[in-house]
Amino acid sequence: MSDEVVVAAIQMRVGEELEANLDEAERMISEATARDAKIILLPEYFYLPPINDRPLGEVADETFERAVSHLMKISRDEDVTVGACVIERDGERHFNTLFLFKQGEILWRQRKVHATAKEVKLGVSRWDRFDVVEVDGLRIGGLVCADVLYPEACRVLGLLETDLVLNPVVSFYHDVDLTKDARECMFISRAIDNDYFLIKASSIGKTPWGRKIVGRSLIASPWGLLAKYRDENTPQVLTATLDLNLLRRLRADNYSLTDRVKDAYRSLVR
Repeated sequence: MSDEVVVAAIQMRVGEELEANLDEAERMISEATARDAKIILLPEYFYLPPINDRPLGEVADETFERAVSHLMKISRDEDVTVGACVIERDGERHFNTLFLFKQGEILWRQRKVHATAKEVKLGVSRWDRFDVVEVDGLRIGGLVCADVLYPEACRVLGLLETDLVLNPVVSFYHDVDLTKDARECMFISRAIDNDYFLIKASSIGKTPWGRKIVGRSLIASPWGLLAKYRDENTPQVLTATLDLNLLRRLRADNYSLTDRVKDAYRSLVR
């Protein structure tokens, strides 16, 4: 593992047709690579066109190959690792899956565990485990959108000695949003508790079903925010340099990952 790596969260405008969404993602990834980013995260549902009343699975099947082939090409042409969620079919089920693309190949995938009730109604299945992958000596894991709301899910990745967590999200706009600022603190807390970096990438515009969303992208570390969105309604590329030496030092001192009294947590599996 090198001592430093530049990462990026893409806060892009979504809600257009497939090709327009893919072109916008490519443009912003190019901007991130021009700023030396080596690991880049796109928002959840970034590529899907307006769906309206069509079945999600039908649209996902129509767009899957084009989206994946385009992301593979970008990772090869830009020589960068790209994290992106694409709805994939597995037999009769569909999953909201975070893929990691590197050198034109699919390197790894993490399916969304806590698919929301709305997603389940639309035909998205829930997954049942978290995994990590090593990329150039860096251990990477994924929490797809709502997964980050579950402290025990975040702790699992800490126990797996994850260095960097990718969190692609959709952030819904609310006229009154009482927990907006508190949620920002939550991401720092996740990073502190589990000794890893966390990239949150969210988009602006509208979901495939027409609901307004806002970008609240950020990059968090155990010592605080490294980057934060300037405007939740404006496209932006956030970059930060991750200090991996400092992360190792903090991890060596964090006994909460090693000294847990495991028998006290039996109620978590009820």
